[in-house]
Amino acid sequence: MVMLLTEKQKIKHVTWITAIGFLGSAFTFVLTIFIAPLPDFSSEVPKISQLMLTMGQIGTALLIIGCVAYGIKMAEEKKTIHAIGFTSMSVAQGILFVLYLISYNGHEKFEEAYRMFSASLYLLIPSMLLIAIYSEFPKWLRILGAVACIPYAVENILFSFTGKFDETIMMIDGIGNILFNFVYICWGIYVLRNLKQELKEINSM
Repeated sequence: MVMLLTEKQKIKHVTWITAIGFLGSAFTFVLTIFIAPLPDFSSEVPKISQLMLTMGQIGTALLIIGCVAYGIKMAEEKKTIHAIGFTSMSVAQGILFVLYLISYNGHEKFEEAYRMFSASLYLLIPSMLLIAIYSEFPKWLRILGAVACIPYAVENILFSFTGKFDETIMMIDGIGNILFNFVYICWGIYVLRNLKQELKEINSM
């Protein structure tokens, strides 16, 4: 049975799917900080709790859903470059999702996984910059998105030179994660606040 939606219902559903994706992903990240043990790199075999990996899977899956939903919405509104940014970000997040499925049973395995993460930044950072430059978000939010790319760019450069994941890179990575998740929260709030205006425009047609 196919569910037929009116234009207003479709906009509401897509908006809430998008907002839940963005806000849910950020909430999962914050919750992980409080309930999951931090990774331990002091031993020969890095220790990453299964709870952290599972929470990472959930948060990344929610973000992919949010990016895909918003990307499709932008494409339907003929905002093509904006849509490309969110579509590219969903692909980059798909790569990150795979990293939570790897068995981290040694430093070599961990550094191999980090190389995959480092490679994903070549897609993640440009996608965020496309969103920052071409999106309809407020100027301050677009600037924040561009600034959030800086820690990831720095850690990628450091890893390219050293080839090792150390405490410095871990700290920079943490700053990047916090900034990106703050941006996701702002995106979620924006799309919810913008919903009222979109419905008002439909009613006036």
